[in-house]
Amino acid sequence: MECRPWRKLNWLNNGQININITLTGFETLLGLKFNYIAFYNKIMKIKILFLIFCLIAGIVGCQDSLVLQPLDYTENSVDIPNPDRGFVKSNDDHTADGPLILPVSGRVPISQWTGEPWVMQYGPLTLGGVNPGRPVVTTNVWCEPGVVQFYIDLRHFSSRSRLNNTGTITYGTNQPITEDALAVLREALLFVREKTNCTVHLRPAYDGMGWSYRDRYDTEPEGMCTVAGFEHLTWIEYHLLQLKPIFHEFEDIIMGIDSGTFGPWGEMHSSTMSQDPDAYAMLLNALLDAVPPSRTIITHAGAFMAWYNAKYGTSYRFANMENIPPPPPGSPEARFGMFNDSGSRGGTDGGSLSEGVTMFPNASRDDFDRDKTFNWIRNQNNIYGGEFGGGNYDPEQFYASPPAFLYDVAFCQITYLCAEWSGGRHRGFDAFTYTKDKIDVDMTFAHNGKIIRMIYDPVYEGKNALEYLRDRLGYRLVLREAKASKRVKQTGYLNFEGKIQNVGFGLIVNRKNVSVILKSKDGSAAYTALTNLDARDWRPDLDTRASNTAAYRDLSFSINMSDFGSLPAGDYDIYLKINDPKETTANKRSIRFANKGNNWNADLGANLIGSTTVR
Repeated sequence: MECRPWRKLNWLNNGQININITLTGFETLLGLKFNYIAFYNKIMKIKILFLIFCLIAGIVGCQDSLVLQPLDYTENSVDIPNPDRGFVKSNDDHTADGPLILPVSGRVPISQWTGEPWVMQYGPLTLGGVNPGRPVVTTNVWCEPGVVQFYIDLRHFSSRSRLNNTGTITYGTNQPITEDALAVLREALLFVREKTNCTVHLRPAYDGMGWSYRDRYDTEPEGMCTVAGFEHLTWIEYHLLQLKPIFHEFEDIIMGIDSGTFGPWGEMHSSTMSQDPDAYAMLLNALLDAVPPSRTIITHAGAFMAWYNAKYGTSYRFANMENIPPPPPGSPEARFGMFNDSGSRGGTDGGSLSEGVTMFPNASRDDFDRDKTFNWIRNQNNIYGGEFGGGNYDPEQFYASPPAFLYDVAFCQITYLCAEWSGGRHRGFDAFTYTKDKIDVDMTFAHNGKIIRMIYDPVYEGKNALEYLRDRLGYRLVLREAKASKRVKQTGYLNFEGKIQNVGFGLIVNRKNVSVILKSKDGSAAYTALTNLDARDWRPDLDTRASNTAAYRDLSFSINMSDFGSLPAGDYDIYLKINDPKETTANKRSIRFANKGNNWNADLGANLIGSTTVR
């Protein structure tokens, strides 16, 4: 279709009519009064509306209409590994290699931090670890985790941290992290960046093995730093300052960083500092400085309130935490997520949700309210995750069992769960068949007496609850509609209208670039242009079913063809690539849709969303 330019209309000037008419004659015609100016203006308005309509029709006519693309818009209920979400492989003491112990000097053998089982090999979900008395248990569910958790053990750099736990006990030294130690951490992160498709979840700690848990001794370094020029900092602040360049260097592969540091395993309990609001304020301020602004600091509710009170002069505690306002986007408080190291272990989650409840003035254990904490987590709109509570799966444990557990984690918009430290709970979920009669039921929650109808998704009928949980952790994107320009001129615009649904429990927390790739159908040439879409807008809904069209999010764009560069005429496939703005590789850590059909291009790291002809 050819487009003809509109002829210039001398009487049309910037959308306004200028009429200069002087009537010196009749005011009546055949005895009737007649207002010539009003009549003329009405005629001109009608003409202008008609001409505007024709102009719009002409412009639209220059573009080919959008056509529905022949794709499968249904979900495929299989494992779709994606960055920043899912089951997390850990290098804590529940694996063969233990935490990444940063040495004082020398290098750690590569086997310590790239050995089984947490190197990202595709295989069945492994439970437990190699500690005596805790056998390895393997489910029938296959899983390819997209996140590895590093326990960065700083035991050598605290005079209260044990270097061993048998025989004659020796201790570390309050000192700076050595260059050799920092090099070991860099090498480990470089391996993940180049050799895996994973992101990392980092946890600095002074007792990565959790040895201090039973004896309740403190492991964090005491006193102030003795390095010249930094005497105003505690040793903890100085160590985080040393880690800061590495956090920024590997920002592209970091999912989030735990506040950690205090107590066994860096879980912020069972130590003196873990009960000190001033210590939390110090720690979280140091992390706000050290961690790139684009990345989440994962902590617990008590630590957050201690920091918030210190910063804003408030007096929040667990009893009134429901009054904490949702964080404004871009604010320091918006950067905090939540970890839970005893998820589903009774109504208090084994104390993890209530960590620090008694450290505030006039506080008591009765201040804790599970719903208030859950509402705070949901209002934060950030990362939430952690571990199942200890012990084996027991169907009588209401909170630990499906479907109640599935509702809880959906409400909190869970991002990740540890794959190893879960006792036999994963195996219990593996044995729970996901069927309508078991899921589509009313559940009465003991802590508040509320009756809630569980949401049943027919896509998973006949599978098991562990498969459902594996797939719903974090975000999971399904393309629901795609309409694209059938033909587009080299000097025109590529138009696309689509709908996408996040059927996962969680959010896309870290910003992603959303780019369009035009790949020639008769060759390997590919051309890329960045859109202004923000994947963080593709929020989940408690109802993840395809029938919930209210949860469909916008996936529309219009791209000037010049943004693709010099693009030859021809037939092209349209791909959507979603990855971190600072990703350094061509196709790693890109988000894959969970649609049926062979629409994923691994070489591009992109999803097929249609085709068009450029002319």
